[in-house]
Amino acid sequence: MFKFLPIFQFHRNFSTKTTGWIYSGKQGVFIDLIVKPKARVKQTCITETTTQGVVVKVPLPPTDNKVNNELARYFTKILNCDTSIAKGHKSRKKTLICATKSDCVEIQTILKHNIT
Repeated sequence: MFKFLPIFQFHRNFSTKTTGWIYSGKQGVFIDLIVKPKARVKQTCITETTTQGVVVKVPLPPTDNKVNNELARYFTKILNCDTSIAKGHKSRKKTLICATKSDCVEIQTILKHNIT
């Protein structure tokens, strides 16, 4: 049996030439995140990259938008560009947008370099 994908997923995977969790758009580069709030870590860190996204552990509780602000601050510091949450404000699966002119491969290597 054949599995038919929607057109936008088919186009997205072949337009970026990278993994499925990072892709470029008109506003910048989008990164899929899997957030683990209230983790037993001292500071925010990237633990791994999976096929679904970048796993990030945050020591803060998910109340009053604390985790979203911490994620934006952390990725702004790492990627050296303006970042914000594009989708998933109240979910553990979020999409981060980076307003940068760098390509997906460069950002992917920066993220993999910062895995702790």
